[in-house]
Amino acid sequence: MTAWTRPTSFLATLPKAELHLHLEGSIAPSTLHDLQLNHGVKATLADVEKLYQYDDFIGFLMAFKAITEHLQTPEDYELITHRLMERLKSLGYAGFSGGSDPNVANRDLPDPKDRVATYELISEAIADSQHGRYRESIEKLKGAIDTEPDSVSAHYLQGLNYYRSKMFPEAVGELQKTVQLSPDYALAFFNLGMAQAHTGQIDAAIQTLQRALQLDATNFEAAYNLGVAYLQKKQLAPAADAFRQSITINPELARGYRALGETLLYEDQIDEAISSLRHAVALAPQEPSMHESLSRALTAKGLTAEANEEMQSAQRLAPK
Repeated sequence: MTAWTRPTSFLATLPKAELHLHLEGSIAPSTLHDLQLNHGVKATLADVEKLYQYDDFIGFLMAFKAITEHLQTPEDYELITHRLMERLKSLGYAGFSGGSDPNVANRDLPDPKDRVATYELISEAIADSQHGRYRESIEKLKGAIDTEPDSVSAHYLQGLNYYRSKMFPEAVGELQKTVQLSPDYALAFFNLGMAQAHTGQIDAAIQTLQRALQLDATNFEAAYNLGVAYLQKKQLAPAADAFRQSITINPELARGYRALGETLLYEDQIDEAISSLRHAVALAPQEPSMHESLSRALTAKGLTAEANEEMQSAQRLAPK
């Protein structure tokens, strides 16, 4: 089986469409727990999550039956539909029906012809951005936003364009609009945190990256950069915790081990620092910086001979 890899940033930003989705099959454990509470069923979230653990098709059918038994009223279906819409929105889906949602039904919608033109602009802007034509992409997205000022995709893509163009204050502005429109958009929070860090808003970046991790606990880049932000505030203990989280999520992240090791070395936790830095060297033996960091830790421990060997490796691997 091919190992799972994170999608590229380009793929992650593309508007998406769901081709085939069963409403009942979309019910998350937290939503089922709310349904049970609404019907007076006493159960913990841990109890609910056990329903989602099965080993074969029969187990799936039994779980499906147990879950759908809690769909008893029109309000129940309204709840699960709303939760699904919010989830799809947070994942960057291009559109979905609002049903009887007054926020959708009571507003003036753009002319369909304008909406088609907007999507064409967004599609062209994506192509421009993919090929590094950020200025052209920015201008097209400005046109899309003029037509649909509440377009989550347009604001998010615009924020990425500004970020890649190193226009970080503008990136912060667009990404803030994105998360205002879509408060559960994990990738938008991550990129907002990165842009805030580049503008020197370190306290804001820390809060934003924490939110990104709350929304997506698999984002090891958010954990790693949260650690970097804490280091800029000279907060070593939370920085170490964030780096630990990054390598827990992604055990192959060599720079996460290096950052953790160097942070621990500053805290005089030398043995743990050496252990972490050995992992870094094992994962990236061709990186001179890994050997150099390990050499410093070994020197602090008094292991001079091994420290010299690591420094020699760093020098040998350094670009000529």
